[in-house]
Amino acid sequence: DDYAHLGRWFLLELCFKEKTEGGSLNDLIEGDYLRELLEKSIQNNKEKKPNSIVLNQQEKDIIQDNIGKYQETLKTAFVTVSVFNSLIESDYKSVLMTVAQRAKELDGDVKKMTFLRDAGRVTLLRFTTQITQNILADKEFAEGVMSIIQTLAFAFSSVYTDLEDLHYGQVVVNLKGIQGILQKKYEAQQANGNEDPKLAQASQELARYVNLFEEKKLDQINVDPSLEAKYSDELVDKIHKIMEIDYANTYQNVYTDSNVCIAFVFGLNSFKDSFSKWITAHRKLCKKAESLFSYEEWL
Repeated sequence: DDYAHLGRWFLLELCFKEKTEGGSLNDLIEGDYLRELLEKSIQNNKEKKPNSIVLNQQEKDIIQDNIGKYQETLKTAFVTVSVFNSLIESDYKSVLMTVAQRAKELDGDVKKMTFLRDAGRVTLLRFTTQITQNILADKEFAEGVMSIIQTLAFAFSSVYTDLEDLHYGQVVVNLKGIQGILQKKYEAQQANGNEDPKLAQASQELARYVNLFEEKKLDQINVDPSLEAKYSDELVDKIHKIMEIDYANTYQNVYTDSNVCIAFVFGLNSFKDSFSKWITAHRKLCKKAESLFSYEEWL
């Protein structure tokens, strides 16, 4: 509550600067009606900050510290909007690379990035379904399967490192289910006398990687060097701009169409609509379900 009172003073100071083109409450002369109201408010709230119209250094430091926290929160919001956009565009690899970069900046503390953390978890589940779709569409193993396997290994090695988490267990279950689908496809070819050597090799390769996931030996999976924690150039530019704003001395009009909150809500709603099946599974896994889903439930 102490900070809230100080925050209200800070907002009033910013509004005053906007209306007076850079003026300060401290510029108000003795006898000014607004100054008298402020001094009366300060007298009636002696136990709260500020204690005078002019902020002391301690109060300025408190405001500056909270501005820094606000900028970090705003940064996470912009990153999350970018992730939502990538999800809608089915660019799952970019999603996980972006989440990894924000996690890296926060020293791996994913609790500070709730929406990002959960969007990434949903992406991991969605990615396994993508492998099945690629197999059924006869995509090349390197592109349709191996690239996703590498991305999963990257994500679990850099961000979601708790391999006891049910999301990891579910991914392993899904990969085993996918292995079964690929094996059945190969066996069907054999039965028809139309055996494809490439499919046989792909089935063996996938079995090897599934085994590595089961044994949690992700360090034995060679990950493409292009898979790294990083933001897109566009996002880097946006973040640079918001971090350069002098929030302590510049009024920011948030009631515009470009407000990040509007983009956030739109992205979140689109995400919920497009990924409802995987979001539902994610929520169940977060509740520590007693057992994982069979892969058939995802098909």
